[in-house]
Amino acid sequence: MRYLLIIFYLFFGLMCFAQKQTAYDSSVVAVRSFSSQSIDVYKKDKHFMYKPEAVEQPSLWDRFWGWVWQKYFQMMSTQKGQNTFYTVLIILGVIAIIFLILKINKMSKTNLFRKGANDNLKYAVEDENINTINFEEEISKALNNSNYRLAIRLVYLQSLKLLSDKEIIVWQLNKTNSNYANEINSSSLKILFTGITNIFEYSWYGDAAVENDNYEIMQEKFTEIKNTLS
Repeated sequence: MRYLLIIFYLFFGLMCFAQKQTAYDSSVVAVRSFSSQSIDVYKKDKHFMYKPEAVEQPSLWDRFWGWVWQKYFQMMSTQKGQNTFYTVLIILGVIAIIFLILKINKMSKTNLFRKGANDNLKYAVEDENINTINFEEEISKALNNSNYRLAIRLVYLQSLKLLSDKEIIVWQLNKTNSNYANEINSSSLKILFTGITNIFEYSWYGDAAVENDNYEIMQEKFTEIKNTLS
């Protein structure tokens, strides 16, 4: 009996739902349109004239670095590529260290690492005794061997001996060129000594080739010092 009542109520509800009619909206709709004249006014207004922004093209330099980074990421995406990259870095690092050592070797003024081109020079920087050198003989030997760098150094040491003999400077081992310059009271003589010192330092410590012309200039400066002291 209970099941029959449930079926009846369901059937009755469906009948009532089916009898309902669809309701339609009867409101009046006002149709609006655009005025062509208004549109023309806006077209002439510069504030509404939009231009597409020009897309800046990458330069050749930007494209190059884009290609480099693309290859880098491709290489680093695989284990083999990573191993190759790190190997190249190690090789470049070793080359850079070797290059730095060679540059220090050439620029060193203390002879701590000095080898190669200056090994054939007879006189070391630190142990020169100007009172035991026969300058005329040693300069002649250097010139005969076309060793103009050594000849310039000997002339510089000869100028130190000349100033020491005149008691203008006090010569001592391990004194610097600046020490000697500061001991010279005469301004004109100090200028001459500074000039001859610059030639010596450029020729002795520099990497450029030293020719006979450089020696001739050095000798002229030394003669000026001698004439000043005479």
